[in-house]
Amino acid sequence: MIYILLLFVLFLIGIPICFSLGLVSLGGIVAGGYPLTVVIQRLFTGADSTALIAIPLFILAGGLMVQGGISKRIVDFADALIGHLPSGLALVSILACMFFAAITGSAIAATAAIGGIMMPIMEKKGYENTFSAPLIACGGSIGPIIPSSIPLLLYGTMAGVSVGKLFIGGFIPGIIMGVGLMILSYFIGKKRHYVGRETRASMKEILSTGKDAILALIMPIIIIGGILSGVFTATESAAIAVIYSLLVSVFVYKGLDWKGVWHALDECVNTLSIVLILIATSAVFGN
Repeated sequence: MIYILLLFVLFLIGIPICFSLGLVSLGGIVAGGYPLTVVIQRLFTGADSTALIAIPLFILAGGLMVQGGISKRIVDFADALIGHLPSGLALVSILACMFFAAITGSAIAATAAIGGIMMPIMEKKGYENTFSAPLIACGGSIGPIIPSSIPLLLYGTMAGVSVGKLFIGGFIPGIIMGVGLMILSYFIGKKRHYVGRETRASMKEILSTGKDAILALIMPIIIIGGILSGVFTATESAAIAVIYSLLVSVFVYKGLDWKGVWHALDECVNTLSIVLILIATSAVFGN
């Protein structure tokens, strides 16, 4: 019990979670008289999992799509669908976050990609930052719920639960979260006179923007369908996602060059370093 209390004390004083877990674990091992080699062994075995390879691959797939301009095509499609409604830009932001969440499975990626596009536009249209910034942050948080979800993949791997079933279970809650945010934004937008696009998109524009975004939007179908049908595992699906996003971004949309690929790899490593050290120190703490 004392170790749990000590852990929360470290949280409260601002020590990062991974270091808090490591320090408490180290203290417990020393106090228990165990050899310190246990720390190294558990750090290694905690992160030494074939299934965990899927995490950097999904992160990389999302990074490649961001660098390749996929997020802009998704926003344009969402804008054509619902951008004319009251609080249209807010609704577009949420719907785009839901689309992008299904591609990347990451809250950080969805918030950064959609927020980077929508925040300046919303500010020009008179949306208050105190409304738009939390809205996009909440919209991005749908990323870990809607498949393909990195946290669900991580939980399924560590807890020995079917990743496919977790993905299926995330659909409805993710959609409910998105719809709830859209309803709230609609009524707030009507009250504050927030507007979107001036005219309703024609069917031709909807089909055109949908055609541009369709290759990105079918990627989750390929991934989840392959896992549920047993054609490939979650780890293999992540590798397929990287290849698919690279081919689409470079050869179809032609929005990604080798400099963009390098930047996506750099972002992947930065994000992965946080995830893996947390997994490793959690394994020591659990031991």
